[in-house]
Formats: sequence, C-alpha cells, structure tokens
Amino acid sequence: MQAIGKNADEFNYSLFVNDQIGQYVQKESYRQKIRHKNIDSVLNYRLAFSKFKLNLLDEYRHKHTMSDAYYKWLQAKYTYEPFERISTENIRWDSVDEITVSKIMQKGIDDDYAALHTMEYNDLV
Repeated sequence: MQAIGKNADEFNYSLFVNDQIGQYVQKESYRQKIRHKNIDSVLNYRLAFSKFKLNLLDEYRHKHTMSDAYYKWLQAKYTYEPFERISTENIRWDSVDEITVSKIMQKGIDDDYAALHTMEYNDLV
C-alpha cells in the first residue's frame, strides 16, 4: 500500500522506515542486545539504532518530498529516543548514580523545539 497525492511521501516514509527497521532489528539481533544489564552497552546499541534511523531519514528526504516541519520532528524524535528508552526500560532508578545520569542527559536539556514537540524529550527531562 502506498499513498498518492499531496503529502504522500510523508505517509510513505512510515512504510519505508518500518520495513528498514524490521530488517535492522532482525539482522542486528537488536532486541536481544538491548536486554543487557550494562547501561553503557545498551546505550551504545540504542545510539547506533538512532543513527541508523537518522541516516534513513536523510536518505529518504534526499529522494522524496518531505516538509521541513515533519523532518525536524522526526529528527528530534530519533535524537532523544535512545535516552528516553534507556530511562524507562533499562534503569532501576533507586540505584542511579551521577555518572549514569550524565550519560543519559548527554544531549542536555535545552532543546526548545524538542521540548515543545516530542514526548521522548519530555519523558527524559
């Protein structure tokens, strides 16, 4: 199924990215890797996955029409997703030290666009 007409490329991006992500997850055994207890390993795997999605986004936008607003939103979402997922899935908050917090917050908390437009950023903060 593919959309046609105005903004079709934006809708079709979801089909493109879901297919590519499915292949990545299977090829890289991603779900197994993020079950590790070591926060550094999990963060590295999640950051690699985020980079993969950002590269897909850029590749798709280079070949298709995508509004600046949609592109910027996806870019912000993909940027903060690994940190937000770590904070909700991989950390026992009763045992978090300052080093762990600094790793999770390495992007800082001063992204006004992400604060206004993404749940990932707001969950992290």
